[in-house]
Amino acid sequence: MTCISGSCASYASRSLVTTKHASNADRVGNEERGSRPKSLKSKIRTNGAPGEIRTPDPLVRSQMLYPAELRAHDAYSTANLTLNIARALPPPHAESALERSLVYAPGLHETREWADLRAARCRAMKRFKSIVDVIGITALLELYIWRWQASAPRAWIAIAVWLAASFVIHRDTPKTLGWRVDNLWAATRRAGIVLGSYAIALIAIGLARGAATRIPQNHGSIAHLGRYFAFCIFQQVVLNSLMTNHLLELGSRPWLAAAIASTIFAAAHWPNPVLVPLTFVGGTTMAWLFARERNILPLAALQVILSLLVWWAFPIAWHHGLRVGPGYHTFAR
Repeated sequence: MTCISGSCASYASRSLVTTKHASNADRVGNEERGSRPKSLKSKIRTNGAPGEIRTPDPLVRSQMLYPAELRAHDAYSTANLTLNIARALPPPHAESALERSLVYAPGLHETREWADLRAARCRAMKRFKSIVDVIGITALLELYIWRWQASAPRAWIAIAVWLAASFVIHRDTPKTLGWRVDNLWAATRRAGIVLGSYAIALIAIGLARGAATRIPQNHGSIAHLGRYFAFCIFQQVVLNSLMTNHLLELGSRPWLAAAIASTIFAAAHWPNPVLVPLTFVGGTTMAWLFARERNILPLAALQVILSLLVWWAFPIAWHHGLRVGPGYHTFAR
């Protein structure tokens, strides 16, 4: 009986030594392969049980391995349940649930499932902030056009603050916002081909209508063109740097993001019967171009040209000097 017990103990010792060497070899292999997180099951098995079962001896299994196996199984079940609950919760509550879960499963934050869940939560939070940004800037624009433009002209500062806060929160860069010159030629060439055809169409409409060839003096001055270019830059920042950019972050396809952004852009030009359809078509095109070549500089420059052509090609009795909102109704010819 002593020999049998001694042989069992010796066999168990050899099994555990072999398992220990195997665990060390696995650890070294993982370090050589890089810092890629383990899966939840392999992480808890490594910490809770001494590797795979390598002996059919019932005595060794019952005395040495079964308790460790049960502890690993309980830890895996608890951690897996916590992850499943966190997946079903909204982002703020999921974060607190994940933090509390570390008390019951200390190694949970080193697993692939944890990393995948945190990445999914970050994407969900980013989408949520993008939706808030698009809705918020739309509401501010409509309030300014219809309420604050006459009573509080300086209220445009609220829009500028919103834009700046959005870019900081989303950690945008000049490259993502389209404020760049490295692709200026490619963006200008593409935009010139597409929007140039719109300019030709507007010239044809103006000539067919017999529009006057003399442009008002104030419209041709450098100061007026500079102010209007700055205004077009502001419109491109709202349309593309914020709206189109965040709609693309929501997973929308370029054409869908362009259509949604241009719909909001056209609604901001209500009730002008000339600008609403033209800004929808032009806004869709410019948003699509921005998705292809992220650069708002050529888009703003071409918007200045197209706006002047619209003012010239259509009767002023139609577009009321390109006024929108209440200014369209109060325009004096």
